[in-house]
Amino acid sequence: MFINVKVNASGVKQALERLLLIRAELFPAVERAAISAVQETVDDLKAFTPVGERGISPPGDAQGHLADSFYMTSGGGDNGFRLTVQTTQPRKLDYVRHGTGVYGPVGVRITPVRAKALYWEGAAHTVPSVAGQHANDFVTPVLEEAVPRIMSRVEQAALAVIEGA
Repeated sequence: MFINVKVNASGVKQALERLLLIRAELFPAVERAAISAVQETVDDLKAFTPVGERGISPPGDAQGHLADSFYMTSGGGDNGFRLTVQTTQPRKLDYVRHGTGVYGPVGVRITPVRAKALYWEGAAHTVPSVAGQHANDFVTPVLEEAVPRIMSRVEQAALAVIEGA
């Protein structure tokens, strides 16, 4: 028994050219789609962040409003890229997400450490303690919506490159 196989050299050459085109265009297209989708996530975080009156930050954090603290960083190497959403105010973000005082993980009123009473700019008078701030985890819903959106955009970009080649 013999098997007769005829290979069309021009068809193989065209398929190879398509594969090389896909290889050259796939990574940049996927990276652009991911960057765009992650930047949209940063914008969503900014939009859904509760805005305080004074924009005062705890020691170690950047000053200003929490909404203005979110940004994206990118990095990578030969095997891919990494996009990270970060904040310049990690302590303030933790306080907002998990609450403070009786509403936070500690569960007790906030009292002064080095003084007899608390006072802050804009307060009418000193106070011996404050209850704290309710938790507001605005981050989780934003991220839960972002992950499938990012994956979908990356998949769409990859398919567009494959179909266009």
